Amino acid sequence: PVVTSAGRTWASRTSASILREGGLGDWVAEDVEGYVDLAARRAADPAAPALLAGLRRSMRDRLRASSVCGCDAFARAMESLYREMWRRRREAG
Repeated sequence: PVVTSAGRTWASRTSASILREGGLGDWVAEDVEGYVDLAARRAADPAAPALLAGLRRSMRDRLRASSVCGCDAFARAMESLYREMWRRRREAG
């Protein structure tokens, strides 16, 4: 994982969402100052190499089990939203 900030851009929000859904919300800072602090703490942590090695081994399974990789459920939800928008549009005339 990488340290990220839940900022205003698409990339920052996407990164934050992926980390949170993968159970790594503690890698997400809320602002720039928090990002710098979090990155510095992670870099200075003597346990960081072992922690990162364990996360690398488990990351694929962790994300596969999360909603981030739930493509079928996402597609069904989008289809439902499209149908609802279409229904409302027809009713509005």
